Amino acid sequence: MIGHSLVLLKPDAVRRGVVGEILHRFERAGLKIVGAKFMQADETLGSKHYDHDDEWKLKVGQRGIEDCEKYHVDVLDAFGTKNPKELFSYKRVHEDLYLY
Repeated sequence: MIGHSLVLLKPDAVRRGVVGEILHRFERAGLKIVGAKFMQADETLGSKHYDHDDEWKLKVGQRGIEDCEKYHVDVLDAFGTKNPKELFSYKRVHEDLYLY
């Protein structure tokens, strides 16, 4: 059975110059890279990628808060909000990418 995966690398991976190493690790694991595209997501594309369901946002946001607590990271420092529904909204993620 052939599977397909989408791999997204954040801007800091490009800035740190580790994209080649990341791709190399996939190849060493026996995976074949069939295409690559560098792009910056705009709000239209981002809103298609991130689910708009409030239940999903609450569940994922709550997991983010629990991870912060588990690793003793201040939620406000990490995400700028303690509202689980706001943690992974497109706008929030988009703003965070430009902080790097």
